[in-house]
Amino acid sequence: MGVSPVKGSALGRRKTAYHVRKKSWCWTLLTTMTCTITCTPARWSSWSEWSECTADCTKIRRRQCIPGNGGKKTCSGKDTQSTPCSAEQCRTMELTRVREG
Repeated sequence: MGVSPVKGSALGRRKTAYHVRKKSWCWTLLTTMTCTITCTPARWSSWSEWSECTADCTKIRRRQCIPGNGGKKTCSGKDTQSTPCSAEQCRTMELTRVREG
């Protein structure tokens, strides 16, 4: 994904004198400046470590969507992945459940 620069301008002004009869401030234009803001798209964080094996013999990991400061605020894709545990890990899980049960 690319980064899109956005151009704009900012206007500054200041109070210069207080008009007693009108009971208001007089304003003076200070400056107009042009600026460019670089918009960053939403992006994914790094994946977490894999979890321990769950009761159904799978493990999961997660990531978070970090919103960008421009247009798109959501990430494409899933925030969770799962994978089967190894046969050895599943046997260990079964033995643990039998001992605890």
